Amino acid sequence: MAIDTVSARQAVWEMQAPIDALQGVLVIDCHGHIGPHSRYYVPHDDVDNIVRAMDIVGVDKLCTDSLTALEGDYKIGNDMTAAAVAKHPERLIGRGCINPNYPDDMEAECQRCFEQLGMRVMKLHCTWHDKPVDDPAYRPAIEYAAARRIPILAHLRHEAQQSEAYAKLAQEFSDTAFILAHATEPKSLDTVVKHCASVENVYFDITGYPMCFRSMERLVGAVGGDRVLFGSDIAWLNLPYELGAVLFANISDEDREKILGLNMARLLGMQG
Repeated sequence: MAIDTVSARQAVWEMQAPIDALQGVLVIDCHGHIGPHSRYYVPHDDVDNIVRAMDIVGVDKLCTDSLTALEGDYKIGNDMTAAAVAKHPERLIGRGCINPNYPDDMEAECQRCFEQLGMRVMKLHCTWHDKPVDDPAYRPAIEYAAARRIPILAHLRHEAQQSEAYAKLAQEFSDTAFILAHATEPKSLDTVVKHCASVENVYFDITGYPMCFRSMERLVGAVGGDRVLFGSDIAWLNLPYELGAVLFANISDEDREKILGLNMARLLGMQG
């Protein structure tokens, strides 16, 4: 069923949720987090409130991890993610966070996340973990994911500077999807496109900057609609705003549906 773009936009203009216009349209948010965060107050960051927000605007599924896994104890944090997914298994898809600063534990944590806890996406946070994506410490985790075709979503330390290294990794492990988080960041977008547009297994997560300087239109124009993914950064950022950026973008409805959910569904091997 095609998205009713006119109705969706009208609903937003009238300060209403666009959920009715999205009936029958698959919406998968590829980038979310469960709180709390150690340095910021994030309201309504528990899993039940996050699912409630998804219900209000019409998001079907969310790929998520806990902020504790990213910035604190990754084992406890990955357990928190697994518990959230177990509570809402039809709505949440777990992302296992791998910390390269603990190399002796990396293989065991990969096995635990993806073979025991049921995670389906690997998350690397090169900024908080203070290592570039091509650092040898990441290598075992990337090889593990590549062998199993687990999508890898990475928040790079500096998107523009690291995008070339990211592209080289993707070319080396060409059977695995590499998702570049926050790809529409205005200062990085042109460089990211330059290095990654021709690498077919690099995907572009719009989280955080989807409306800055027509970044959505620029990205879709450069790489097409098949490799762009909707993400919101909920609970950290505002889910309705990030969704509205896709609904209001000057792109085709066919590309809009791909970005909202069909592309991520394909990466996850979802059928139907």
